[in-house]
Amino acid sequence: ELVELENLEDEALEEELEELEALDEAPEELDVEDDEEDDDNEESEVEEENNVEESTFGKIARKPYKPFTNRILDASEQSQDFYNTIKNELLSYKKVKARMSKKCESFRLGRLLKAKLSMAGSTLKLYLALDPNEFDKNTYYHRDMSHKKAYQQVPLLIRLRSRRSVKKAIELIRIMMEQSNISNNPKYEVKDYIKELLG
Repeated sequence: ELVELENLEDEALEEELEELEALDEAPEELDVEDDEEDDDNEESEVEEENNVEESTFGKIARKPYKPFTNRILDASEQSQDFYNTIKNELLSYKKVKARMSKKCESFRLGRLLKAKLSMAGSTLKLYLALDPNEFDKNTYYHRDMSHKKAYQQVPLLIRLRSRRSVKKAIELIRIMMEQSNISNNPKYEVKDYIKELLG
């Protein structure tokens, strides 16, 4: 019974984190400055409402929300390696820019959201601007998040739990960039983004 309760709590926490991450992306038609202001306002409101740890038995303690940067730095070496690999792959394409926020890291091509990285517990998650229905779930083991309005721009979710899943994620990123007619930047140099976060 205790195992079942822990599983239920883990699932509830992951769903809560997904909802928090969703609030990081403001509507596409907003100016960049407005977009950043709205993100900050939403994050403050969400943190105030969601810094209470919950269980099946109700609210038990208040806790601060751990920023995405801290989650990455506190993650296992394997998860940090996955993060570096995926971020380098995304930024190796022309005109793709990254933006870090408290809940996640977004990757845009101009104003178009193409990908998002976040963490739920110890699992790194990648959302991509691809139609989940076009890919075999038995091959990529992905989830369709299109039922949630905030994820409609990046509805394909793949959890990065193994080197195999990272390999599949890279395949999907390349397909996505090919569909957008975006080529690699020949001048791009691979970086260690964990060291950059450490300062």
